[in-house]
Amino acid sequence: MTEKKTEAKLEIPFLSPTGNERILWVDDEPALAELGTKLLTFLGYDVKATSCSKEALEWFQNRPDDFDLVMTDMTMPYLTGLELTRELIRIRRDIPIILMTGFSDELSVETLKTAGVKELIRKPFHRDQLAREIRRVLDEYGNAIRPSA
Repeated sequence: MTEKKTEAKLEIPFLSPTGNERILWVDDEPALAELGTKLLTFLGYDVKATSCSKEALEWFQNRPDDFDLVMTDMTMPYLTGLELTRELIRIRRDIPIILMTGFSDELSVETLKTAGVKELIRKPFHRDQLAREIRRVLDEYGNAIRPSA
């Protein structure tokens, strides 16, 4: 009689990094603004989202210290992601900004850096990729320390 040996495989799920910082999410597609809110809330962040770049700028002008990070889509009506980034940096020079884009046009690293963008994320993205990039940017460029809830 032959005995079959089976190897037990221990699968450890990848744990996405989390946080409790305050993030402003801007995407002109309301469904993506809602999805971003749900995803980042799931990861522990305090999220304020809008599908209007003008509204995002107004919120930021009124309360610039209410945000630890801004995530904005590149292609939007009124203000593009780069234009919004430039305006936000004028208001608060140290705000870390992640630009998201679904287009493959090449944005030069120099253009992004000059505008104040800390990271470019291509859409579509995976939750774990997004979580890692947010955490890296906050750890590297963020200066707000919030106590755990």
